[in-house]
Amino acid sequence: MVSQAEVYLEKMIRLNQERYCKLFSDFARKRMHDPYDFSYLLNLLSRMPYNLVSSIGPFMAVSAFSNVNDEVVEAGIRAFEGWSNKDSLNYLEQFTAIEKPWLKEYLEQVICDLKEEIYGEACS
Repeated sequence: MVSQAEVYLEKMIRLNQERYCKLFSDFARKRMHDPYDFSYLLNLLSRMPYNLVSSIGPFMAVSAFSNVNDEVVEAGIRAFEGWSNKDSLNYLEQFTAIEKPWLKEYLEQVICDLKEEIYGEACS
């Protein structure tokens, strides 16, 4: 379900994509150390159409993988899962160094789901 806030935000991004992407980037740079804020931003971006956030979304999601907080790492995976495209799959396949079993399992499941969705490949 899409909230009214998400609909409004998407509309605003469509009106001035460069401005809003810069605002998101500035917010992320200032709040990256706060797991709640950074996870929230990633979750919000993951619900926006990829073409609207492709200039900053993947960069932020990739940076989540180096965060010490598991919830931030999960938000990075979830962002790519939300965009569910070939770019997302390519990025996710690069992250093999996740140590937490539950995060690794989640990552592997998302990769499997994306392969099935994009290429019609069933995972074993």
